[in-house]
Amino acid sequence: MSSPERVCLGGQSCGNRYSVPLVRIEKSQGLSARGSERETGVMSKTVQRRARRDKEGFTLVELLVVIAIIGILIALLLPAIQAAREAARRSQCQNNLKQLALGCLNHESAMKRLPAGFTTDTDGGNDSFHTWASYILPYLEEAALFDQIDFTVPAFRPWELAGQSCPQDASWTYTQLDIQLCPSDQPRDIHIGNCRCFAHGSYLANQGWFHWWQRTGENNYKVRRDLDYASSKVDKRGPFEKVFTKENNGVPLRKITDGTTATAMLGEVRQFPGEDSRGLLYLGSCVYSHEHAPNTNALDDLEYCTTPGIGADDKLGEENPDAPCTEAHSGARGPWDQTSRSQHPGGVHVAFCDGRVVFVSDSIMIDVWRAISTRQGEELVAEAL
Repeated sequence: MSSPERVCLGGQSCGNRYSVPLVRIEKSQGLSARGSERETGVMSKTVQRRARRDKEGFTLVELLVVIAIIGILIALLLPAIQAAREAARRSQCQNNLKQLALGCLNHESAMKRLPAGFTTDTDGGNDSFHTWASYILPYLEEAALFDQIDFTVPAFRPWELAGQSCPQDASWTYTQLDIQLCPSDQPRDIHIGNCRCFAHGSYLANQGWFHWWQRTGENNYKVRRDLDYASSKVDKRGPFEKVFTKENNGVPLRKITDGTTATAMLGEVRQFPGEDSRGLLYLGSCVYSHEHAPNTNALDDLEYCTTPGIGADDKLGEENPDAPCTEAHSGARGPWDQTSRSQHPGGVHVAFCDGRVVFVSDSIMIDVWRAISTRQGEELVAEAL
């Protein structure tokens, strides 16, 4: 085997003593080349890292696109979120009304009659005395509030004795219970003036579709009702009405001859800010009428109808286009009228005398709406709901 060719370090021929094998030089050159390639690779990776770091931030166009996408997603999801919230509020509202209806039925079980719509102060000009809302408090587990009430004097007497201000020793007059308020309706503390001292609610008792008078004697009231019946041939009285005694003499269920499944007991109403009677629980505005279909802009007529910025009347609906109001008959305390309304899209909740709660559409035929309000009208309406 021949020895490798030797070359001089200077590239010239030289003796064996000072020569080095050619293969060693080639290896040395290979190592140098690989080192150069390694340095080049390191530099290339460094450049790539710097390039990536330069590209990590968003450009203005990319940022605007992201913002636009987020806005579109919010626009798509917001109605669904709002609908879910309203569904929850509507469910709670329905449950509140159910509990109030059961309170009325438990009263009937104990007393053999529904609570009176409102009783009469026979010693005080036939004005209102106490209402259905106070009589059912023990059946709503509100015995402590019920025990505050002095049923020997009218509901408004503590307010009078306090100089027409909110009485500290009769807080029941202005205490609002959660069960009396629909979550979709107005919040608390929206009323001013005299109405600030009397509790409001989102549910009232059905008095039929005959106008009522808070301060009228029994004979005059009967004459007006008889004249109305002579012209309409309809007994428009509902299960709750004014009774001409201080005693809680409401209507027994047996006298609801149209049937408990076809007769409305309680219904939704809306509250409005200001010195406004709508929704009052413990005065003569404690009932509502079925004369007009639900959620119509019919004119409400009650004792107090003072709207901030409008004055004593909002007949034209300038402040509340969906619910105009007048207090034109405030002095005579009637005839009153209050339409069923709610903040739910499309209708109102109504509790029937059998305890069930139904969501009644705004498009209900007016004849059916009126028929379910009467207790002795002899209409057949169960299949129409």
